[in-house]
Amino acid sequence: MSSDDQWPSRQATATTAAVGVTKTQLFFQETAKWLFREQPLEDYGIDAHVETVESGNVKGRLFALQIKSGDSWLRPSATGGWNFYPEKKHVTYWQNHSLPVAIVVWHESSDTLYFREASPHTLEETGSGGWRLHLGDDDLLAKSALPTLTRLSMGTTYDLRLRELRLLLPWMQRIAQGQRLILEADEWVNKTWGKGNLEITAIAEDGTKHPLGKWGVALGSEPYETALPALFGWADLVMNPDVECDSEEEYGADTDWESVHWTDLMTPDAEWPTEGEDETDRDHEAIRPYANSINEIDHWSLELRLNKIGRAFLLLDEYARQGQQLQLGRVS
Repeated sequence: MSSDDQWPSRQATATTAAVGVTKTQLFFQETAKWLFREQPLEDYGIDAHVETVESGNVKGRLFALQIKSGDSWLRPSATGGWNFYPEKKHVTYWQNHSLPVAIVVWHESSDTLYFREASPHTLEETGSGGWRLHLGDDDLLAKSALPTLTRLSMGTTYDLRLRELRLLLPWMQRIAQGQRLILEADEWVNKTWGKGNLEITAIAEDGTKHPLGKWGVALGSEPYETALPALFGWADLVMNPDVECDSEEEYGADTDWESVHWTDLMTPDAEWPTEGEDETDRDHEAIRPYANSINEIDHWSLELRLNKIGRAFLLLDEYARQGQQLQLGRVS
C-alpha cells in the first residue's frame, strides 16, 4: 500500500479559486449572455476579459476582471459591508491598464459575488500606504448590475467625462460664438422618480432659434434644482432673463445678481471677472421653476453659460487641434 504523501495533493485554496472563477463565468455567460474570456496565462492582475453583447451585436466594448475567491479576501468594514485590500503592484497595473478594470470577489460562506470598478474614484489609499476597495450590498454581481457593467465597458469615469465633453463641444462653441443656449424643462412634481422632459434650443444673435434636442428623462429623487446643473458640468445654469416668473410668494424672490453675457470667451477682450472678484458672484444665481400647471408640472427655463470647465475645455480643444504631436521618450 502506498501512503498519501506519495500522491500529488490539491490545496483547498485552488478549489476555492476555481469555483470563484467558474461562478463569475456562469454569471456573464448565462445571466448577462456576454462573452467571457479567461486569461489563464501570465496573469499579472487580470483574470478575464468580458465583452458586452447588445441585442445580439458584439461591438468591441470590453472590460477586464480581477477575480478573487474566498472569505479571506474580505474584511468587515466599520461602516458596514466589506473591505478588499489589493496589492499595491496590482493597483498600479489596473490604473495604467488600457481597459476599464472591475474587481470581483466571491464570498464563499454566503455564496455571494461582489464587484466594483477599480478606479481612482473607488480605490482609497490607507494610512499605511496601501489601498482599500469598499464593497457593500449595492455592489452585488447580479442582473441589476448589468447597466453599471455596460457603462463600464464604454470606458472609465474619466474617459466617459472626457467623451461627454467632446460630444457637447459644439454646444460650448455656440455659446463662445455669441449664441445663447436655453434649457426648457417640464418636471412632473408628483412623480418620485424625477420624470420630466428636456429641450435645448440655440438662439443666434439675430434671434433665430435652432432646436438642438429633446429628451424624456427620469432624474431620480434628487430635486431638479440640483439634478439639472449636474447634467451640465461644463456650464452654469441661470434663470432665462426673457421669461417672467410667477408670483414670488410661490417661488421666492428673484436673486439680485447682475446678468453677464459671455459673448466671445476665446478672445483677449473677453469679459473676465476682475482681480479679487469671484465669477460665481457675477454669473450664478439660484434656479427655480418659472411656473406650475395644475399643481402637477413645474416649468423651467434656464440659460447655459460657460463655466471654468467649459472655457478650459475650449482652450484644450484648440490646443489639441493646432499643436504638433509631441515626440516624447519614455516617461519614468
